[in-house]
Amino acid sequence: MPDVLALESVYAGQPRPPLSPWQSVGLHPWYLPQPWTSACEWLEKEAALPHTLAIGEAGLDKICNTPWETQVEAFRFCIVLAEELGKPLIIHCVRAHAEVLQVKKEFKPSQPWIFHGFDKNQATAEMLLRAGAYLSFGSALFREGNRAGEVLSLVSGDRFFLETDISEWKIQEVYERAAKIRNWTLTELEQQIETNFHHVFRR
Repeated sequence: MPDVLALESVYAGQPRPPLSPWQSVGLHPWYLPQPWTSACEWLEKEAALPHTLAIGEAGLDKICNTPWETQVEAFRFCIVLAEELGKPLIIHCVRAHAEVLQVKKEFKPSQPWIFHGFDKNQATAEMLLRAGAYLSFGSALFREGNRAGEVLSLVSGDRFFLETDISEWKIQEVYERAAKIRNWTLTELEQQIETNFHHVFRR
């Protein structure tokens, strides 16, 4: 939609072209080709394009079938690329927050890291926020009993984003849900997200 600031995550071998004019490209743990290095040339070319605003999804996933060592190698490659190009990193993380933060501590990146699809509790959120990361909320805000809504109600306004990912929820519905949780008007929420977007992605 023309009035929505949308950033689409694209991975190597994706079967359809991106729908959004702005993209993020990465080596997603779920979709790593074998050998994973076969996607590096594609990633470097796509990452350098002006309409590529971020690197990722990239990260670690403990319930993924991809071997752990392969995930770590691909993740590290994406971190280096993000730093070289001066672009934020979109993090995919499943049951590996401590491990991802350990890698972050090792690299000491200058670029922002955004944990997408956040659906954990306040303690995990605080751990990530203390490490300088941003949180992105989506479908978890609609799930009964999930702590994401509580986290969203407490997180600083300048440290979060909203998303749909692959859920059936429309972004307008996510915004409405988030505004209700934070007790904000839609206009207030839209202005804050737009400010965050311009600050992090420099657009």
